[in-house]
Amino acid sequence: MTTLKCSYLALMLLWQLAADTLDVGPYIAKSPVNVWNYLFTDPKHGTVTAADKGARMLSLQVTPRDAAVGFGFGFGPGSSALLSIVFALVPALESMFLPLAMLMRTVPLAGFAPIIYLLLGNGTPPSG
Repeated sequence: MTTLKCSYLALMLLWQLAADTLDVGPYIAKSPVNVWNYLFTDPKHGTVTAADKGARMLSLQVTPRDAAVGFGFGFGPGSSALLSIVFALVPALESMFLPLAMLMRTVPLAGFAPIIYLLLGNGTPPSG
């Protein structure tokens, strides 16, 4: 067995062990067995139909896509490192935007979440 497979297996075992021993509720964290059962089995019929599996796999594509967009904005043109370089090179921009940046730091992130949601939406069409 390769190192990658062994690492993956060890991670899954630790995750399952932590979920079982720490008595974490299913609304907080799912165990690997819970995830497997959701993706590939149906409590009523034992297996998931092809349509259900397709819908679930389609839903699973949303998270990596959104994470990639966030990663791109975090390390791309809007990154704080690039903005700090621009601010250092153009003092007038720093004078214009630094007060806004300081104001935004005083508002907790939880306060921005509803505003961002109202402005941008959640990006996924309603299912059903």
